[in-house]
Amino acid sequence: MPERAWCRLRIVHDESGALAAAAGVAAVSDATESAVRVRDGRIVARADGYGACHAVAA
Repeated sequence: MPERAWCRLRIVHDESGALAAAAGVAAVSDATESAVRVRDGRIVARADGYGACHAVAA
């Protein structure tokens, strides 16, 4: 697959917890699974738990 076809994935290390708080994630652990969809700088969908990424992508 050519590089131009790759998805734009961004991984953010948020040591302060500000991003998690903005996404509505109150507590985190190694088992936390949360996802948000951002459109035009606003959170338009959010999900928690197993399958969260799939839920906000659908």
